[in-house]
Amino acid sequence: KTSEDFEGVLLKGIAPNYHFEKLKEYLTEGRLPIITDSTTTNEILVSKTVASKLKLTLGDKVPAYFRNPKNSNLPNRRNFVIVGVYESAFSDFDELLIFGDIKHIIKLNKWKANEIGAFEIFIDNHNDVYAKTDEIYDLIPPYLDAVPFYEKYKAIFNWIALFDYNIVVIIAIMILVGGINITTALLVLILERSKMIAILKTLGLPVFRVRKIFLFSAFHILLRGAFWGNAIGLLLLFSQKKWKWITLNPESYLVSEAPVYMDFYTIFALNIGVIVICLGILWIPTYVAKKISPVKILRFQ
Repeated sequence: KTSEDFEGVLLKGIAPNYHFEKLKEYLTEGRLPIITDSTTTNEILVSKTVASKLKLTLGDKVPAYFRNPKNSNLPNRRNFVIVGVYESAFSDFDELLIFGDIKHIIKLNKWKANEIGAFEIFIDNHNDVYAKTDEIYDLIPPYLDAVPFYEKYKAIFNWIALFDYNIVVIIAIMILVGGINITTALLVLILERSKMIAILKTLGLPVFRVRKIFLFSAFHILLRGAFWGNAIGLLLLFSQKKWKWITLNPESYLVSEAPVYMDFYTIFALNIGVIVICLGILWIPTYVAKKISPVKILRFQ
């Protein structure tokens, strides 16, 4: 609460062993609270959204009021100092969470030193979330529950999953359009070289080899296109990763700029897959070379 306004928030208690590296990624101003085992600190980390609503800045002292279980008319008060501001772009978090010393929560709730409301477990591989959740669930008493973050924030992850679907659709459309373009180019090349095809057939060159000649020519064009496409695409990705020149509305996209993730094996596999698919498509127009009759072509030359 300030002298002009107030805001309802949730104080998330953190201990000295908390994974502060996760919070550093979203820190926009100041620093993280310094939490120790020996003393209770009044330092807190607030979101940019809350700070904007209450017109708070770094170093401001702000009173916070908590429900008093013994007397609802007399809430418990704590005076905090803002030492850092974060922005996650997730409105569910930014509008609600502030981070502070967990010892405040223990005192407010009259808990023992080893009592908590919930705890988080960080794992290295997110693919093991469900397996670890089941493992933990088997170890805890039946009146407790273990919830994977995929289920806890299911709506967010369902929304993010739409991107994977969109990516597949976009890549499929690009391959289809690229395949049609290069097929058209190869078909024109075959028709322009109909006289050459007729002469090669007359000299006894098998149709299979004639088709291979045009297939190799198309493969050469395909490799050149792939080289320049990769060069331009990777250049744009590197520039976005460094300068973040493509910005987004975090309220709609949950991120403030277009995220970039580059994996060598993924890029390599995508290129190989595109080349193989396009070569398969290119084999179709070479069938026209098989239908060209040397007698009909050379008769009018």
